[in-house]
Amino acid sequence: MVVRRRRRQVPTLRQSKSSGIATREGGALQQTALAGYFASGDLPEKTGSAAPYAAPNEAFPTANGWIMIAAYQQDRWRKLCQTLKRNELIDDPRFAALASRVANRKVLVEELGNTLKGRDTEAWVEILEAADVLCAPIADYRSVVSLEQAQHNGIFVDVPHPTLGRIRQVGCNLGRRGADVAVRYAAPTLGEHNATIFADERRKEPA
Repeated sequence: MVVRRRRRQVPTLRQSKSSGIATREGGALQQTALAGYFASGDLPEKTGSAAPYAAPNEAFPTANGWIMIAAYQQDRWRKLCQTLKRNELIDDPRFAALASRVANRKVLVEELGNTLKGRDTEAWVEILEAADVLCAPIADYRSVVSLEQAQHNGIFVDVPHPTLGRIRQVGCNLGRRGADVAVRYAAPTLGEHNATIFADERRKEPA
């Protein structure tokens, strides 16, 4: 699979170099997920936010919300335990290796969760990032809307509505990057455009 990927990238890079236009490369997550099923034939267990092949790599509750933590590599597992002041977990036979952490995920999540509930999400993000432990806050919809990134990417727009004034709705999620595609108006009210549509149709009728 790696060889095929490299071969595919070569013409893409050549095309970008000759045309001066960047080309986006992508991979299908659905196919990636099916690869494990085809290899074993086993249906994966439902693991919620967790990655089935790694632990800890999932969402944990905090004092005021949730935080996503990915510390399944050995060096980051050690850093996580040290940062949480849970050094006894580092060499615990149940958690010492990746395979054992995956096998004992339930008790692992319980152990880490008990500690993480002691501080707010924002505090843990600051502490864990300083220790180079991969993490991120899990935002609710209200938090997502207030993110600078969401505003910059045009995820939502404010448009005029004939009876409600200005309303907020999602932006256009179709079309290629860089295209001039935008939502400028709210959805029409019942029959709002009937007169215009009927007039257009009448003009098309033969005299």
